[in-house]
Amino acid sequence: MIKRKINLMIVCICLLGLLIISLFFLYPKSDSSIEINRKTNTNIITFLRETGIDTNTYEEVTDNNWLNEDFEYNKEKSGCTNGSNISFNSETKQVMIEATQADTCYIYFDKIN
Repeated sequence: MIKRKINLMIVCICLLGLLIISLFFLYPKSDSSIEINRKTNTNIITFLRETGIDTNTYEEVTDNNWLNEDFEYNKEKSGCTNGSNISFNSETKQVMIEATQADTCYIYFDKIN
C-alpha cells in the first residue's frame, strides 16, 4: 500500500515536471524582436522584407533582429496558401495565425525609411 502511494507520487511529480517544461515552449519570449520559428504546429511561416523603399522586391528574413521603425507590416500582401488568417501586432511584434489545417503563410514588411 505504501509502495503504491510512493509510485503514484513519483508519477505525479514526473507529470508535473513535464507540464512545467512544456509551458516554457508554449509561451513566447518577452523579447521585443520577432522570434522566427519556421515550423509551428505544421504551419510554415516565411518572413519577407522589402529590399528598398517602393521597390516591390522582397527578400526572405533569416534573422530576428531587423524589425524596427524602418519596416511596416503589409496586410494586403501577407496571407496563407490554405486560407488561414494571419495578423501582426506591431506593439508586441507577434504574428498570430488562426489555422484549422496545416498551412504555409507569408508575412510581408514594407521598407518605409
